[in-house]
Amino acid sequence: MAEFNPLEVIVECMKKCKETTDREMIAHYLSETLGLLQIDNPEHDALQMMDSAIRSEAEGDQEHAATLLQVWVELQQRNCAP
Repeated sequence: MAEFNPLEVIVECMKKCKETTDREMIAHYLSETLGLLQIDNPEHDALQMMDSAIRSEAEGDQEHAATLLQVWVELQQRNCAP
């Protein structure tokens, strides 16, 4: 497998997420990116990287990132549910 830069993977994910309001597609992009990040990073670290990027994106562009943030929070809640 080719080496990848985690930051580039996250940036590409944020770009794709901002281009759509389709919640299922956003969830797919986020899940796919988390999977890639977990190849070289523990799950906790991957989640922190994504959380930081999403919250930063939401602060900088609230209008376009609202759905992204909502989907992210829902995914986190599902992952924490017993």
